Amino acid sequence: DTNYSVGDVFRIVGAPLNCSNDEFVFNAGGIDAQSARNDLSKIKVVPNPYIAHAAWETTEGIRKIQFTHLPDDCTIRIYTLAGDLVRVIKHTSGTGSEDWDMLNKDQMGIVPGVYFYHVDSKYGEKLGKFAVIK
Repeated sequence: DTNYSVGDVFRIVGAPLNCSNDEFVFNAGGIDAQSARNDLSKIKVVPNPYIAHAAWETTEGIRKIQFTHLPDDCTIRIYTLAGDLVRVIKHTSGTGSEDWDMLNKDQMGIVPGVYFYHVDSKYGEKLGKFAVIK
């Protein structure tokens, strides 16, 4: 009936509201190891090549490159073209990216050239390269 008039009262009955005894359980399936292994191919260095005194350097003397698309927990090793270890970076922030200040393990600036990086995680490894131009 749609013949409503002033003073009519409507009662709407729905599902009962949640109470303090209700318990909700959510289960996330976790990380799919195969997908995580496949995603290692997305890891890259930006900018590549790194060009000193480029427009993205907003603060004089502050140099950095960034590793992107990283697994939550991994180790990044950076090597010279000759195979000398330059720096080891432990990535544990879970952000997917890690900045590198372009200093070696002795906190000295690196020289221009081609560098290799090795990312090691529980899902596998990724090898890559980048260049530094001054």
